[in-house]
Amino acid sequence: MAETATQPPVRGIDDGLGRYDWLEHQGAPEVQEWADRHDATCRAYLDAVPSYEPTRSRLRRILSVDKRWLPESRGGVRVDYRQAAGEQRPSLWISDANGERCIVEATDIDEDGLSAVAAASLSPDGSLLAWGTARAGADWVTIRFRDTRTGADLPDVLTGIKWAQFAWLGADAIAYLALADPAAGEDLLAVNSEPRIKLHRFGSAQTEDEVIFEPTDAIWALPHTSVDGRWLIVEEQVGIVPARLHVRPVGLKGPWQTVVDGLGPIHFLGMIGEELVCLDFRHSPNGQVVAIDRRDGTERLVVPEETTAIDRYGAELAGDDVVTVRHGVAGSRVEATSLVGGATRLVLHTDQAVVHDIAAVEGQPILYLYVERCDSRPGVEIIQHDLADGSSEVVHETPVPGSGDAVVETVFATSADGTQVPMRIIRPAGPAPRGTAKVLLSVYGGYSVPFLVTGYAPWHRPWLEAGGVLAYAGIRGGGEFGEEWHLAATKTDKQRGIDDLIACAAWFEEQGWSGPASVALNGMSNGGLMVGTVLTQRPDLLGAAVPEVGVFDMLRFHLFTAGHGWVREFGSVDVPEERAALEAYSPLHRITGRGYPPTLVLTADRDDRVPPGPHSYRFFAALADAQCGEGPVLMRVAHNAGHAAGRTLAEQIDERAAVLAFAAEALGLPVPPSTPEATTAALHTH
Repeated sequence: MAETATQPPVRGIDDGLGRYDWLEHQGAPEVQEWADRHDATCRAYLDAVPSYEPTRSRLRRILSVDKRWLPESRGGVRVDYRQAAGEQRPSLWISDANGERCIVEATDIDEDGLSAVAAASLSPDGSLLAWGTARAGADWVTIRFRDTRTGADLPDVLTGIKWAQFAWLGADAIAYLALADPAAGEDLLAVNSEPRIKLHRFGSAQTEDEVIFEPTDAIWALPHTSVDGRWLIVEEQVGIVPARLHVRPVGLKGPWQTVVDGLGPIHFLGMIGEELVCLDFRHSPNGQVVAIDRRDGTERLVVPEETTAIDRYGAELAGDDVVTVRHGVAGSRVEATSLVGGATRLVLHTDQAVVHDIAAVEGQPILYLYVERCDSRPGVEIIQHDLADGSSEVVHETPVPGSGDAVVETVFATSADGTQVPMRIIRPAGPAPRGTAKVLLSVYGGYSVPFLVTGYAPWHRPWLEAGGVLAYAGIRGGGEFGEEWHLAATKTDKQRGIDDLIACAAWFEEQGWSGPASVALNGMSNGGLMVGTVLTQRPDLLGAAVPEVGVFDMLRFHLFTAGHGWVREFGSVDVPEERAALEAYSPLHRITGRGYPPTLVLTADRDDRVPPGPHSYRFFAALADAQCGEGPVLMRVAHNAGHAAGRTLAEQIDERAAVLAFAAEALGLPVPPSTPEATTAALHTH
């Protein structure tokens, strides 16, 4: 075994996991030197893998394309992110009566290119753009205000912001969530504390900003304004679960009025007149939309609960309608329901395509939809839909260069308790594999995310083109079948989701699709946690494991940055039965001396959501020391990058190629084709 993290010696710590605790101090020079050394070893290994450079070449074609994101529209002005083919980072564009133009150019933010646009919000009349930048991938955002007509910035600058959710109070003030400033040098590790809603009046210093709302026990609080601009609404979150709603006049006269006081989840969509329109899961596991009168708390049902769940992140007000997104096992259904008459009409129903996001145009019956296809003609479409006349048009399209026949199907694996767990499979056209399948199985499995249909990403395509099978596990903990499916694998029941994932990984050999250990398991963040659990509980099932920015220490996750917000999902170490469950599956604490499959741990040196020191660094070090098998245990560190941001296009290509090439090498998947012509031929051949 190669030297990992037993140097330098740690004073006063036993010879168990404590010997890796020094790695927690990720900013220390000796930790940085250690991480750089192991990162260099990993990159040297990948450079020697035959499929690495062809995969990078193919990903350059797939990812170096013209991309756009859904716009925000207010006051006749539209702002959206755009990234032209080959550009390293997205910029912000404005569209108004004078045409369209770039208003924040990514290359002009700073000289070293380490900052990226991370937030954008238009004032009610569209005259001001609040735009935020994040430095080197961290979640901390600096906000500035730009005149959309002249392109000039106001002198106002706001710092100490992590979640750039703004409530505009007319054209001269803004409300925002502020957190306590971390101690010097602790910005990437310190607990995010003291959430307060502050009011900033333009032209004044941030030090003069008034605290207008201070939660008692909530982790975060997000401000909103009503459609007519009369009301300020604060959405309190206990953990990350929206739980309480408070209302106050924009003029800040009179006390806060609590309209909803519960444990949620209830998601605020907007306030029209005296009613707060909300996506409500409190008493309806599949979700319903209600309008709550602020004066007496009476609730009016707008969209009733159905057998198919509303996407917890997929509802929005659009004029006189509320738009909802529901996912089945094969696609998405988008509907608009009148807030007045309750009539519902179909907006879009997709087959083997997923509606990832929706955005309404304020004051107009216009809706934008972000749709991704993963079948034989993969790519992204941005669709503009007129809710008044029902017409639709594709306003932007980003196809994946090169395509070929593919089969998309949903199968069900049987979990340990008999539950049928859906798994979406994308494979080359033709008969199902017989003993030869090389599977890249992806997972998230938490926070009610419907990963079964939303998990596909364009960078997965080279695996398919090389003849491999792509699979997406819809395990409990996700949102595939509503809030009951989510809650079934939280806190003391997290092992159910782990059992579901084990069943999905075992399915391919059980069904005769593959031989033993022919599955490479990949997941990010909560998905990285799930990879770590299966790796440490059933390493015999896997041919490779690639956990990314994962949560691995389940006994101390709450001590760093945003981790205390995850207690509602994972459980608390202060509750005996919940601590026992956490100890039982915590990946870091289940590592023992045994044979593990080839493992690549990916992390980022400025991840301040799941900091690498307490999690990825310690997990990698312990796993490398415990490895008794022949497979490599490696760690790749993205530099000047964060949890889900900060990566340039070039770094995205290199990092995604690392995942695919490492897994392909471990499973023996052939080198992927690198041209569209070869890609099409390969898909028709397999």
